[in-house]
Amino acid sequence: MSRNMASAIGDVTFEDKAGMLKLLLFDYVFSRASCQYEGAQYTRRADPEKLEEIFKKYASVEKNGELFMTPEDFVRRFLGIYQGENYNPKTVKLLGSILDTSKDG
Repeated sequence: MSRNMASAIGDVTFEDKAGMLKLLLFDYVFSRASCQYEGAQYTRRADPEKLEEIFKKYASVEKNGELFMTPEDFVRRFLGIYQGENYNPKTVKLLGSILDTSKDG
């Protein structure tokens, strides 16, 4: 290493070195994605009839004529998570309760 290069490196503070390391590690661990589409972007609303059809397919509980999905219906049947026989029911219930925005079951 040349003397000028060593001198230049010596002038860098510890915080500068830590920041550079953080940037290098961040770039190494995380890839960057970008979209080159320049038009307006929006998501169309789903067809309510199609949503109702899907909901009825997976809902397994009926109370007072109204259908409900259990956490197991939503997590295991609809999302397809924890498909095996050896799943933890408490985990499914916890995940289902987190995703239940209406908190109605």
